[in-house]
Amino acid sequence: MPDYIPTAYDHALDAMLAAGIDRPRADELLLAVCALAVNNHESTLERTRETVPDNPKGPGKVTYEDVQAYPYYYIRGEGRKAAEASRCDHDLPLTDSCPVCP
Repeated sequence: MPDYIPTAYDHALDAMLAAGIDRPRADELLLAVCALAVNNHESTLERTRETVPDNPKGPGKVTYEDVQAYPYYYIRGEGRKAAEASRCDHDLPLTDSCPVCP
């Protein structure tokens, strides 16, 4: 196994240096891109954090509208098992993509 495994940063830096961009400018640009990625990730996390439904429904009782109103809770959160046990009008689990539901 090699002692050093190049990262995406290393590959991008090599490409920039090969393109004639000097090292300080290449580092500055790559750090700016990294900062944008981190900020974008953090804002995405903020958008996906939602409140838990006032009255979370149990298995078999979750509706399509509940999943649309609280997608994070019912798809990735604590309500997933309840949504898996519930069905849409086309008899698919609410955690699956239904080709007919809106």
